[in-house]
Amino acid sequence: RHAMVDSYSITECSTSIAVASAQELEKHPGTVGVPIITVSLEIRDQYGEWLPDGHVGEVCVRSPFVMIGYWDDEKATAEAITPDRWLRTGDFGVVEKGRLRLVGRRADLIHQNGENIYPSEVERVLAQHPAVRECVVTGAPHADWGQEVVAVVVLVAGTTVTEEDLTKFAAEHLAYFKVPTRWRLTHDLLPRNSTGKIVRKGWRGTHGPEM
Repeated sequence: RHAMVDSYSITECSTSIAVASAQELEKHPGTVGVPIITVSLEIRDQYGEWLPDGHVGEVCVRSPFVMIGYWDDEKATAEAITPDRWLRTGDFGVVEKGRLRLVGRRADLIHQNGENIYPSEVERVLAQHPAVRECVVTGAPHADWGQEVVAVVVLVAGTTVTEEDLTKFAAEHLAYFKVPTRWRLTHDLLPRNSTGKIVRKGWRGTHGPEM
C-alpha cells in the first residue's frame, strides 16, 4: 500500500521541519503538517516577535539539525540565525490548529501601497482557470504604488484567452489590489531547476518579465 505525504524542509535545517500524513492532507489540505520531534517552530513578525496562531509571519525554527552557519560568511549567518539559535527560514507561513501552512517566500513578497501581496495566493487563483497551464506572479516597480502585480501565464495548447478575461477571473476571487495589472501570455513553459521547481529569480528585478 502506498500513501502520499507532504513535508517542509530547507537546506539550512538538514531534516524535515514538518510532515503531513495522507490523513492530515485529506482533513487539512494545503498544510504541511506539524513539526517533527526535536523541532520547535514559531511564526514571527518583522521585528522578530512571536505571533499567535492565525497570523502570517516568517517561519522560524530551532532544532539540533539547524546548521552551525554559512561557510566563511559571518554576515549571512548573523542574518539567518539569531543569538539564541533560531533559524529565520525566509518563508512566510501561518499556524492553523497546530499545523503549518506556507504562503510564500520573503524575497517574493510584493509591496503595493502599504499592502503585502503573496504571489502564491494569486498563482493558486490563476491556476484554476481552464486555459492556464502554469503561471508565475511577481512584482515590478511602479512609480506611484511602489510595486505592481505582474503575471506570466502559460496557456493550455489550443485555448484562447485574453488579458481582460484573466483580469475579470482574478477579480472574482481576489481583493482588487491583488489582481495583476501587467500580463505576459505565452505557450512556452516556465524554466525549472533540477528539482522541478519553477525558477522565480529570473522574473524578479528592476524591469520584471519582458512584455
